[in-house]
Amino acid sequence: MEGVGEHGCEYMTSGVVVVLGPVGRNFAAGMTGGRAYVLDSDLFATRLNLELVEAAALSTLEAEEAHDLVARHLRHTGSDVARRLLEDWRAAVAQLRLVTPRADAARVESEHEGTATVEANAEVAAETR
Repeated sequence: MEGVGEHGCEYMTSGVVVVLGPVGRNFAAGMTGGRAYVLDSDLFATRLNLELVEAAALSTLEAEEAHDLVARHLRHTGSDVARRLLEDWRAAVAQLRLVTPRADAARVESEHEGTATVEANAEVAAETR
């Protein structure tokens, strides 16, 4: 996508998102899985909760994946934004950041899901007795 409003990637649990433009406030709040490649240069100043997610420069492998996704976006949409980024990929990849959940946030969500599953299974077992 070429921009996203408030609460983009909120409660994201898996998958991959590429945002080639600005994001609104509360980006990636509650994100417990997946990854987001983000070009928004103002993201880290005001709209990202770094207690829950982290943003990092891309590794070589991540840069290749992002390139493939942006190229696919261009093929499917004819996007001028994607075209400009691909024309100077070295500069573009230097501006991209990979947003992922912090390990602690993902672990807490996983433990919560596990507890909910155990509780649900206990309720089903009690009902079948």
